[in-house]
Amino acid sequence: PWRPYGPISTVPPPALLRQRRRACHQDRRGRGRRPGAALASRPAPPAFVLERSVGLQRQQQEEEEEWAVAECKSRNAYGCGEHGQRMVQGLTLHARLVAHPASSGDLTSSLYIETSDGALRAIQAEFGGGGGGHDPLLRINEHRGLGADAYVIEAADERFLFLAVDLLLRDHDAVGARRSYLVYDAASPSLSMVPFLPEQCSVASTLRPLHVPRGGGGLYDPILLARKPVPPTPERLKRRHEEVVCVWTPAAAAEERRARPDPDGVGPWKLMRRRFPEQENPFTVNVIFSFGGQAFWVDLAQGLAHCAWPPATGGGAAVEFGFIGIPPGCPPDESWTKRLSDEFSMNRDRTMRFAAGAIRFVCIDRSRRLGDVTVTVWSLDMAARRWTKERSFRARELWRWWSFRRRGLPEMEPRFPVLMADGTLCLLVRNKPRTWDDERVEDYICNLDLESMSVRWSGRFRQYHCYERPVILPSGFFGKQLRPLVPRKRELRGIFFTQK
Repeated sequence: PWRPYGPISTVPPPALLRQRRRACHQDRRGRGRRPGAALASRPAPPAFVLERSVGLQRQQQEEEEEWAVAECKSRNAYGCGEHGQRMVQGLTLHARLVAHPASSGDLTSSLYIETSDGALRAIQAEFGGGGGGHDPLLRINEHRGLGADAYVIEAADERFLFLAVDLLLRDHDAVGARRSYLVYDAASPSLSMVPFLPEQCSVASTLRPLHVPRGGGGLYDPILLARKPVPPTPERLKRRHEEVVCVWTPAAAAEERRARPDPDGVGPWKLMRRRFPEQENPFTVNVIFSFGGQAFWVDLAQGLAHCAWPPATGGGAAVEFGFIGIPPGCPPDESWTKRLSDEFSMNRDRTMRFAAGAIRFVCIDRSRRLGDVTVTVWSLDMAARRWTKERSFRARELWRWWSFRRRGLPEMEPRFPVLMADGTLCLLVRNKPRTWDDERVEDYICNLDLESMSVRWSGRFRQYHCYERPVILPSGFFGKQLRPLVPRKRELRGIFFTQK
């Protein structure tokens, strides 16, 4: 049949034909085996997609077999008030298991936080509402109870998950709101609760903390860019702010709070002045990462700001930041192509990460027609501060790859690029809805090997929010820490399970 971009061969390569004949022969010989044998012999996909929304209510009994507890060896709360430790001790993280997608192709998982009665009483006491054993227990998202929301805000180094938890007390006797971070460390494994910045500080550019290594021993420091109000002076009566870096070091914060009271009211956060490079436009953080003793905050429309960590700030000196612009061949602003917000278009069309030994930048140029949408990958030489173009291909070239076509992926424009640690590139390919308001359509993720220019693996995922970049994690992210709620019916390979 005629195609707008020319004829496409539908004849498989000879090697694939031989592979199909061999598979058919083995299938005939294997008749009579138990039904799950062929499925169990197939390798599980190397990654899954995690939903950003996190549940905080108990699941129905009939759904328990889909969930597993993510075991934690330790749970700690730092600077979260008198009842913070009791609160975090009563939190249990659950992960939704994914059926082996060799037949279904679904890669979607999600998280759920179970809150014990002890944790609910600790939250109630933290708000000043009693929380004793004889007081009425407030439930989450009930009338005159606790309003709660939780969502995944960042996944770092294929090891850390950052969750933001917002609590709102609806009781008449005590009112208030709290925001805190939950940090899950898959390597330990452990769960930590960290308070949000104090009221007098406001975050700058992003709510997502950057996790950077602190010395040896696998210790990390969360960092946030923030603004601190400066008291007016007779010379300057106008209200102004000071640019600061907020760093949270658990051990140092605990020592400081034991040694003396908190004079600044900043809790476990340590504030350091920062000297940021001047930009023509406001700096919006889209991506954060660290490597090699450097911390990076990336504005995908302008470039990356970086600083050495830990910084040399002896004597109260400010943290010095450097700046490297995006590749010169990449237009600085593509908002003219479609009437969308800059932040959405940047997240949809660009990404940056330290992957496979280098900082790589991906840009999808959609200033042309659908088939000519171009995906380009650059790598950065930090010493020379120079970008080098590595790969560039158009959407219609991707559609012609046999590895793309044999998976039945739709010929739609790619979006939301995600660089993996091994240097491969994941692209979101939206499905074709039957009607304009069809919300049941599942989209696709395909992983590209940029060396061989082929699709390594692909899968479907659901309940995706089209304005955020997907959270893609390796299938073994939780290691051997998953304990199925119905263990006798499940055989796990990472997050994936097969029926025994």
